Amino acid sequence: MNVKSFLIWFMLTAGAFLFASCDSAEKQEKEKASDVKEEVSDAKREVESAKEKDKEVKREITHVKERISGQDTLKFGLVIHGGAGNIYKERYTPKEEEAYRAKLEEALQAGYNVLSGGGASLDAVETVIKILEDSPLFNAGKGAVMTSEKTIELDAAVMDGSTLNAGTVAGIKHVKNPISLA
Repeated sequence: MNVKSFLIWFMLTAGAFLFASCDSAEKQEKEKASDVKEEVSDAKREVESAKEKDKEVKREITHVKERISGQDTLKFGLVIHGGAGNIYKERYTPKEEEAYRAKLEEALQAGYNVLSGGGASLDAVETVIKILEDSPLFNAGKGAVMTSEKTIELDAAVMDGSTLNAGTVAGIKHVKNPISLA
């Protein structure tokens, strides 16, 4: 093989190698771009989910404002929650979510009725908590989580803010409403 033939052969071989290398690099870039697009899509879904949660909170705030708009002054307040833990919107069906909301609304309304009728705050708290304890939906009373020994042990605590007197019970097994015992 003469020098001219060798150079032509070398240039063709090197060109094929460069072409193959470029093709491989292009494929890797496309894969990276695809991964980035997927991450962007995931981020967009998370943003949309956060926006929906924000809208839901704003609707709840509007609902509360509408409920108290006719009052000159707020003479009392009542706040409850239905538990903590691994709670997120997609976990429950619309029917289940409505059941939770209805029970929370029932508890709030019962407490409101006690307070608006001139009842004591401790009576309102006990009334509200008993509704949650009697419901299998919440991790309280009837809906409590079992211990590792497959038993149910209940706790409750309550305090009178005006006197700072407090009552508490723990590890109760045979009382339907521990809040009443506390």
